[in-house]
Amino acid sequence: MTVRQPRPILITGGGRRIGLALAHHFLEQQQPVIVSYRTHYPAIDALRNAGAICLAADFSTDDQIMAFAEAVKLHAADGLRAIIHNASGWMAEKPGVPLTTVLASMMQIHVHAPYLLNHALETLLRGHGHAASDIIHI
Repeated sequence: MTVRQPRPILITGGGRRIGLALAHHFLEQQQPVIVSYRTHYPAIDALRNAGAICLAADFSTDDQIMAFAEAVKLHAADGLRAIIHNASGWMAEKPGVPLTTVLASMMQIHVHAPYLLNHALETLLRGHGHAASDIIHI
């Protein structure tokens, strides 16, 4: 009898703070993890050494979001256990920068990217026995 490896959990923004803590938590539970990161930190190397798949990603454009989704598909052909949307970007309000620019930047990372990823990865999230995969948006 073949023992199936658990489907990985995808964590966007896994290089720092809560995303990093979640990645380490799941790895300690023998749960495969795929993380995205925008900026390389030493913590990314530690995650790789612990067994995580770490993929550089910039969610500021649709093309980059879709390229990331394709990379995830290569590493999770048997499906995803969950997506935890944790990637974040903050554009400070500054004199001379229209508020619409600030809002568009934050909406791109916090709303647009998760929505596109959910749809692009839908086939990895459905059809895995009695329960579908989880989508958590932090």
